[in-house]
Amino acid sequence: GKKIICHDIPIRPGRNLAIICEAAAVNHRQKKMGYNAAQELYNRVQNTMKLNQNREEAPKASETDVTQKAAEADKAEA
Repeated sequence: GKKIICHDIPIRPGRNLAIICEAAAVNHRQKKMGYNAAQELYNRVQNTMKLNQNREEAPKASETDVTQKAAEADKAEA
């Protein structure tokens, strides 16, 4: 016969069992087809964190302009 796949899914009272089972079935089907949703989420989070870190490290154009104008004003006074 065919093997039946069995998963233990923790469910709390008041949760929509149909939606939870459907999500588990879709996740299983995607894994079987080679798509890992958890890995995809992890990759997206890592990429977003890198982008945010790069934005924080790069000086903003307005800050650079203010610094340059202040330096020019100091030179003009001297």
